[in-house]
Amino acid sequence: MKLCNIPVVILHEILDHVSTPVDLSNLTLTSKWLGNLAAPRLYRRLEFTLSSTTQTRKFCECLLMEDRRQDWRHWTRSMHVSDEVREGSSRRRSPTGIWSGLAGVLDGLAGCGLDEFEWDSRDVPPRIIVKSLLGLRSLRSLKLEMPLRSRDHAFLEELAVAHAAYLRSMHIWGIQNDGQMNRVGKTVGFAGELKDLSLCVAADCDWEDDEDEDEDEEYSSSSEAGGEREVGSEERNKWMTLPTDVHNTLSSIELNGLFNLRDSPHFFNPTTLRRLELRQCTGYNSLLRALSSHPDIRNMEEVVLGSWENCDIARVSEFIYSCPKLKILLLSLSSYALTNDLMRSIIPAVETSRATLEVLLLDFRHQSRIGSTRDNNNNSSNNNTCVDKTLYQNPRWLSSIKTFPRIRELGVSIDLADLTSLPEISTILPPDIRVLDLRFPWQTVERDRALRTAQIQSLVDASPDTLRLKLVILGDGDDYDVCTSYEVARDAEAAGTAVVAPANGPRGSMVAGCDHKLYRLRGDCFFI
Repeated sequence: MKLCNIPVVILHEILDHVSTPVDLSNLTLTSKWLGNLAAPRLYRRLEFTLSSTTQTRKFCECLLMEDRRQDWRHWTRSMHVSDEVREGSSRRRSPTGIWSGLAGVLDGLAGCGLDEFEWDSRDVPPRIIVKSLLGLRSLRSLKLEMPLRSRDHAFLEELAVAHAAYLRSMHIWGIQNDGQMNRVGKTVGFAGELKDLSLCVAADCDWEDDEDEDEDEEYSSSSEAGGEREVGSEERNKWMTLPTDVHNTLSSIELNGLFNLRDSPHFFNPTTLRRLELRQCTGYNSLLRALSSHPDIRNMEEVVLGSWENCDIARVSEFIYSCPKLKILLLSLSSYALTNDLMRSIIPAVETSRATLEVLLLDFRHQSRIGSTRDNNNNSSNNNTCVDKTLYQNPRWLSSIKTFPRIRELGVSIDLADLTSLPEISTILPPDIRVLDLRFPWQTVERDRALRTAQIQSLVDASPDTLRLKLVILGDGDDYDVCTSYEVARDAEAAGTAVVAPANGPRGSMVAGCDHKLYRLRGDCFFI
């Protein structure tokens, strides 16, 4: 294989073992194909990792910090800085040389148009880094994790003000309390032309927003030590209010965590909204009712709704009906009143997007109150606990999906007596299917890997029209971790005969051409 055809991720993995630019130069002299190591695609996204021990000498760092090449600046569009030290680990003070080197790289990009910067660390960016970011010409996308210390947020507003004319996308995660949410709102408000906004509550959110430095230090230390705070019933009733200063030009909104949608109609503008992703918020019922009544909601292209709490499935169906141009629809919802009829009511709603739909996930769970739970519609809580049980759909209900011409990824929970009946699924497979994710009751899933492979082979053989099928995933509907992936390869020498084999990589993630949008909800329905 020519080196120029090797995926970039593999090239970077190879180059991570090259310690100095001199070694790299010697390496490229060994073969003419290694000259492709200087290809522009290697420089489009630069990644820097802050190690807990020593400075990490990744390929981009030894190449750029020591200034081996100059033309890299013309190709770089994205930079990602991550921290190996997360919550629960002892903190370390990074050597000054790391920050000065990184600042030098940013300064080198000042006149060349870096589009995206991502800071993935609970530490505040050093001042030297912030100054370099302020000097960039036209930053269009900013992705940041909120710092642990609740008062270290000045850099957020500085960056938003400096790049207000150019910022189109902002992703902020790790929000810990209402105080931080208010500061995020002010920051977002400066970006008047913002189109894409993603907000995520921290898994270890602290409901107390006390500005006292001693208490702030105490909480920071307890978080870093991995301790968990006991959350009382009053705190469970508290939800974060969405910012009020956001300009209503957003076309993409992603909210993940304890956000109150009921009191924030100003936040959603159906005239401009094209993508909506909500996970574990409250007030779904009120929001979906308001959006469904607006005529411009028919232009919506992507809807992702995920919740382990009680949702009104009938209201969800009504909302899907009002969006006839959907390209992506991912539903992973629970309801106390879920019945087979309610599940079936979703299918006619989905059929309104028959001509455009490309990715579809239908995952529904019935809840039984026996322990504490939260209601996503009325913002109430009680002292009962709750048990979720996946409901499985009869393949006959889904037969119309076979006529969807554009579906590439399909995920459903299917009611089958055993996997020997798997060929029956061929009656629902659309012709352009690439990824198929099927979940069954635990007693249905065959534990013998060889038998599973044979059963999937029988499904593929029974589906001669699905020539583009690359990946089949089988799993337990009530335990997302119990799943296995199988790659479908076509033998060109045997007239395109399909051969099924266990896929390499986690859940088949290395299979070429598979976007795996399904896994945005499968197995990770709460915090990103």
